[in-house]
Amino acid sequence: MPLLPAPRKLILPLIFASAPAFAANEWMEGPDGVLNQIEQEDEKRLETPGPEKLLSYARWKQAIKDQYGLSFGVQYLALAQQMNRSTSDSSHKSAGDIFRINGSFEGFDTADGDAGWVEWRIENRHNIFGLKGPMQAGEEAGIAALNPAEGYLSDFHTDLAVLNWTQVFNNRIGIAIGRLSYASYLDAGYFQSFSSGFLNSAFIASPAVAFTGVGALGVSIKGFLTPNITAGIQAHDANARSGEFSLDTIRQGEYLSAIELGWTPDPYRLDISLVQLTLWHKDPIEKTGAKEGYGLAFNAVLDTDRLIPFLHVAVNNSGGGVNARSAVSTGLEYRAHKGIWSLGFAWAEPVDASSHESETMAEGSYRFDLVAGLELMLDLQYIRPRPVPVQQDRRWVGSLRLHINL
Repeated sequence: MPLLPAPRKLILPLIFASAPAFAANEWMEGPDGVLNQIEQEDEKRLETPGPEKLLSYARWKQAIKDQYGLSFGVQYLALAQQMNRSTSDSSHKSAGDIFRINGSFEGFDTADGDAGWVEWRIENRHNIFGLKGPMQAGEEAGIAALNPAEGYLSDFHTDLAVLNWTQVFNNRIGIAIGRLSYASYLDAGYFQSFSSGFLNSAFIASPAVAFTGVGALGVSIKGFLTPNITAGIQAHDANARSGEFSLDTIRQGEYLSAIELGWTPDPYRLDISLVQLTLWHKDPIEKTGAKEGYGLAFNAVLDTDRLIPFLHVAVNNSGGGVNARSAVSTGLEYRAHKGIWSLGFAWAEPVDASSHESETMAEGSYRFDLVAGLELMLDLQYIRPRPVPVQQDRRWVGSLRLHINL
């Protein structure tokens, strides 16, 4: 018998209180994380009445996970948009798609809450139908219409966007290291997932928070200080580029880092009941000449059964390559019996704008499942951009999104 307990068993109880017993990926990553994307759709398929073949498929996947620790999913998203300037001019139409293969293999999972798994995501994005991508169209509609994650639904070749190891101790503290989807860890909130009811970046990834490539080498440590208080620290390669898997950029020693502190009234609903403060910093980028950036972001989201309101506020020093020096967004989702309605309003102040030049946005959508794993979304945005150089007659954007998750 050892004279002293193992260091991990000695130190962790002094720092982190007893955590609730639920899946670690629910608090390690946001809703766009690999495991969350797989499990959300699998649970829906098991619980929602539908074709027997889909139910059998979900049961088969669950059996594979239970027996071998292997989880996997195939995801396809297609988005078509039309601006209001002209219904016949193809330059005001855009379309793009994303194809993903998500996977996870559980190395071990012990009774006392220790677990470890590797997860991966292979991703491909393209413009389709010979049209420009939605991000290119967003550049013409205003800065807040862009997704800061360097190209939402924009064209790039196949990328190994995620390849990392996640280690959880006592189900109260976890570390993820490797090729991370930075947006799943940085300032994560319910509304910050393009699989939810919004397309404008003012709602899914604030234009006033710094960004890097969709996959970046990094490390994220998160855990519970008490059953209701969470904390985290993370760092990501600031030179990562979407569609490029390279180890060279991290050698430059330029990082996007953050610390966060959160409170949840119900740790079992952490993904949609959370108040969180995030302080971020991005090193100056020698290659592009971007100056040092730092800022503060506040998220609040509350689950009230059918109604889910949220608020996001972010400010910064105009550095770090951000698109806006301040931004506010608020809105709600309403979960009806056969679909989900979303409504949001936002304001953003571009980095290069004077005090009276800002953008305001409104977005509404309705999404519904044809069958479990096959979702359609109708979306309408109103964007009031700053005076120049944006065309003033491009304010309405209608969208149709198809989301297949197997």
